[in-house]
Amino acid sequence: MKWFGQRSGPESARNDNQDLLISSISTLREQGELLERENDALRVRLEAMQRAMDCGWWEVHLADDASPIGKTASAWSERFCELLGYGHDEFYPVLDAWIACVHPDDQIALLTAWRSAAEGKSNVTTTVVHRAKHRRGGYRMYEMRIAGCYERPADGDGQSGFTVIGTLADIDEASQRHHEFEKMRARFELSRELLADGIWDIEVIAGDPLNPKNVFWWSDQVRQLLGFSSIAEFPDVAESWTSRLHPEDSERAGQAFIAHLSDRSGRTGYEVEYRLRCKNGEYRWVRARGQSVRDKHGAPLRTVGVLTDIHAARIAQELGAAEEVFKASMLESIKEIGEIVSTIGGIARQTNLVALNAAVEAARAGTAGRGFSVIAGEVRQLSTRTREATESVMKIQSELARRQGAKHAPKGTAHAAARNSNSALLSQ
Repeated sequence: MKWFGQRSGPESARNDNQDLLISSISTLREQGELLERENDALRVRLEAMQRAMDCGWWEVHLADDASPIGKTASAWSERFCELLGYGHDEFYPVLDAWIACVHPDDQIALLTAWRSAAEGKSNVTTTVVHRAKHRRGGYRMYEMRIAGCYERPADGDGQSGFTVIGTLADIDEASQRHHEFEKMRARFELSRELLADGIWDIEVIAGDPLNPKNVFWWSDQVRQLLGFSSIAEFPDVAESWTSRLHPEDSERAGQAFIAHLSDRSGRTGYEVEYRLRCKNGEYRWVRARGQSVRDKHGAPLRTVGVLTDIHAARIAQELGAAEEVFKASMLESIKEIGEIVSTIGGIARQTNLVALNAAVEAARAGTAGRGFSVIAGEVRQLSTRTREATESVMKIQSELARRQGAKHAPKGTAHAAARNSNSALLSQ
């Protein structure tokens, strides 16, 4: 018995196929929507990554049909367009749009890199630094990274060819900073060549002045000051300095340096004079000065200083001190000579008085005192000659005292005393 409305035969099979098709379409639609959501999520992540990396991405597919490279359809990310000052819909999706922005002097290098990637000649990522015109006017420096790969559709329905992809980063500010740094470095190098002082630099690891990993650098002037000509002879290590300190200066120089670095207040300066052994074995006097850069806690990060050759000045100072001692001794000797001359002068005066008294007594004695009178006359002549010789010595002594005292003897010291004694003698 058949029920009314029951379907059977070809019509029932057709209906089942329609239901299956509808179900498949619904499933495909759901999968498509899921893929679209995943694609949107990936695009959002990609845009976020671009912003985090401060770069934009681009993609160009070059078909095997040898189409003009400039007319090739291209894809630019939103961040790519922003870096050039455009909205995403304002920048034409063809390669020529980008090439037109590139500075004419940089186009050849950029296109060469593009073609190498497109033709598979370069298996590595190529970086091209170039200038491109910003929408607001003026050229800015950009860095483009380019990579390519060959794609052949697995089903054979698509179009095979090379896909060239890459990133674009704005490096204009970094380029300007680098340019300023190069100018400063050039000035430093030129100044260093003109300076006679040697420059040294120490990178302090972990704020520890005694850390064996501290990085030292000695300028060529430091090496030349000590008679060296290469890094091999005088390496950039601490031992190049410590091993050449004079034994009498080593502890003092080391303590001064450690005291400077260890004072986290930064109030302890670093300036010390010591001797260093040269290549020929001789010691030279130098003056070391330095300043440190510190972190917020006062720990030293880097110390830079100069080494000045003061050998000639130091030797002159030592010679000057020796000369002062010699001259002081000479002044004292002149003073002693003055005292001796004064004594001799006194003796001559007394002898003259004795001779005078003897002559008076001889005159009183008459004929009996004539012989004694002759002796008194001889004594008087001897006294006169002694006085004349004493006056000559006093003049020489006074002139020596004047010459020495004019430069070195203070007022009222040995020179003045000697001069006063001479005046007293000459007045007698």
